[in-house]
Amino acid sequence: MTITRGELAAELAASHDITDEAARQAIDAYAEQLAELDRTTIGDELTGGQADDIRRALAAQAAVDTGDLLVDVYEAAEAKRVADEAAADADREWRDAIRAALIGGQRVVDVAEAARISRERVYQIRDGRR
Repeated sequence: MTITRGELAAELAASHDITDEAARQAIDAYAEQLAELDRTTIGDELTGGQADDIRRALAAQAAVDTGDLLVDVYEAAEAKRVADEAAADADREWRDAIRAALIGGQRVVDVAEAARISRERVYQIRDGRR
């Protein structure tokens, strides 16, 4: 029994919840490795044994990658949370500095230039409208 790389890609994409393209790339990589091990050429048609070897290899790799990928997601989410907090703090400091400059008697046009915003935006910040 044989199966084409395209058919196997569709099967693996569905069973591993990945794109067809990702499945096809994995199949091509594993088929190339099998060909090197067997010192043969593997075409678009895969034997049942070759397809099973590729299925097992992709399943094993997915089990290893899943843990690493979730750690990457967690770390990225934590970095984003820290950056969001820092951005919120910086925004608060920026608004407070603008208000303090206005309370201190600085001209709106000078505050706008220093803050690199429009005069209208200075008024919005001063009035708490945005």
